Amino acid sequence: MAQYFTVTLRAASGRAGIRSLRIFLKIAWRHLNMRAVSVRKTTNTAPLWRSAERCQLNSAIRTTKMDMRKFSGNTFYKVADVRDGPVTEKIAGIVVGKFDKPDVVFDSGAKLSINATNNKVLIRAYGTDSEDMIGQTVELYLGEIDYQGKPQEAVLVRPISKPDPNAPKKRKPKPANSFDVEENF
Repeated sequence: MAQYFTVTLRAASGRAGIRSLRIFLKIAWRHLNMRAVSVRKTTNTAPLWRSAERCQLNSAIRTTKMDMRKFSGNTFYKVADVRDGPVTEKIAGIVVGKFDKPDVVFDSGAKLSINATNNKVLIRAYGTDSEDMIGQTVELYLGEIDYQGKPQEAVLVRPISKPDPNAPKKRKPKPANSFDVEENF
């Protein structure tokens, strides 16, 4: 189920607001896979809260517990991370990474760039729709793949959780040149 959020932004004085908004939306789409479905310009300059409420909000912000890993930049799994043993992770999302290859984002904030071998494993386990992979638990382990005819160590994926059997089945579209239609001659 899609989630929707409402955000109010204000351009800093002296900045081109629409240009900054476009850049902001582009970054949200490309890096977070969040698309704007509705954007409205408003002239409302009234404060959103009174000063007493602002003080309460500021004290709440100072005492809010935060997961600081998301501010550390991208952390990708490497062979060294699984050399001592497999790691279990839960898939939080899938985004398009560099070179137009998918990157799996885990609940921990770490990512794994998906090669063809891991892509086939995930498709076999959870289907071709990336949304069906979200929430699934996988194991990352050290294995070998053939790369340009030579064996090479790699981080491989092993599905742990099973897909939801009650999930609605997706129909495959029929080809355009289907001959299932009866015609009267």
